[in-house]
Amino acid sequence: MVKVTKIHSEADLDTALERIGELLRSEEGTPEFEELQALTDLVIAYEAIHYPIPDPSPADWIQGRLDALGLSEDDLATHLGSTEIVAGILAGELDITAELAESLHQYLGISLEDLLPEATPSHG
Repeated sequence: MVKVTKIHSEADLDTALERIGELLRSEEGTPEFEELQALTDLVIAYEAIHYPIPDPSPADWIQGRLDALGLSEDDLATHLGSTEIVAGILAGELDITAELAESLHQYLGISLEDLLPEATPSHG
């Protein structure tokens, strides 16, 4: 059994990930399962610091929602009235106005906070 109490380096991360692989079939309530949970928490904490995942952009939210709903960019262009607007939004070249955000919210179900992140107060 490898004891990892903190991950300080990539080598520690590799060791922890290898051990997690060995423990994946552990049964709940066993010491091995508790070790699995502890190692997983350590890996998540290390990766959050060293490999942060940026928040999705409004364009990411829109594209993801189009994909999830099985809609095309043409469907969105029909709703918004312009292929140029859709192209600009998805390329991140066109700012989303409050009116446009409301339309996208109604059509795609994306929260206004995700469409207008700069208008949302920071909680940091």
